[in-house]
Amino acid sequence: MKKTRLSATGISTYTQCQRKFYYRNIQKLEERVTPHMMRGKIVHKVLDDFFDTVDIQAVAQEKDWHSIWKDFYKVLMLLLDAEWNMIGSSYENPFRGNENENFLEDTKGMLDFY
Repeated sequence: MKKTRLSATGISTYTQCQRKFYYRNIQKLEERVTPHMMRGKIVHKVLDDFFDTVDIQAVAQEKDWHSIWKDFYKVLMLLLDAEWNMIGSSYENPFRGNENENFLEDTKGMLDFY
């Protein structure tokens, strides 16, 4: 008899909705990408690239915090624009109408906190 293993996420999904659990974990159906999922994927990629690119240790100590933040913000926005422009080619496009622009502006605001 084959042992079945469940993750905490799997158990949580089962308690939320048994049908959702069945389709996701048994049938292994892919979920449709939502705008929120796409934004999350892109934000994670941008932050990964940012921390791979920027050497925090090498930041000039004599610079004030505001100018350091402005430099970091420029890099984040360049990375975000590069990833966001891949929607429709490298990434599936889940947006309708002007949702793309609204989500992009909201995402810029989110990255402003990093």
